[in-house]
Amino acid sequence: MSTKYLSDAASDIIKATTFNGENKRQALQSALASGCEALTRLFHELADQSSKLRFAFEQLEEVRTAHFQNLPADLNSMLREFMNMEEALFASAGVDAKVRNFIREEAAKLGLDPTQPIPKPAELRDRMVSLKNTVCEMKGKLASIQEQEKVAKQGLYVLVGALTIGINGSVDAVTTLGLAPWATALSGGFGGVLIGKGLN
Repeated sequence: MSTKYLSDAASDIIKATTFNGENKRQALQSALASGCEALTRLFHELADQSSKLRFAFEQLEEVRTAHFQNLPADLNSMLREFMNMEEALFASAGVDAKVRNFIREEAAKLGLDPTQPIPKPAELRDRMVSLKNTVCEMKGKLASIQEQEKVAKQGLYVLVGALTIGINGSVDAVTTLGLAPWATALSGGFGGVLIGKGLN
């Protein structure tokens, strides 16, 4: 499954939103263009019945609902172990270090919530239309840097949420790395949390 476009766009947005040079507006507009392209592709992949990414959303939701009740009550103690596994999985998938760090920091801030459902592909498409259109309009619009950053970050959360679900729903996550069902249950829930943060 190709999740590289999600990772690349997320990396572009992180670089632009943390950039402090003179050409910040130009960097943000370039990142918004990258985000627009990635969100548009994600939108179409979620509609494609043969898409592996769409399948990952559906598969991880099945795993999450089947296994989250078996998780220990104290998820915070599992956070470090979980993030180490995610780090290894994302690194093996070629995800940029800035994106991996962003996901680790968000997990530490947001915590793990395996009760968070993964949105159904059709539902996510409906919910993300407005954001996708705004990101695409913003790439060529003369707006304030603050407004551009806000919209870019909203897109970033949706992209990294989809990336988390896509990578954890891949065959490699289960076979190559041997991730247990509880780990994919946590990953699916966390991906849903990230998407929710971008769309709310």
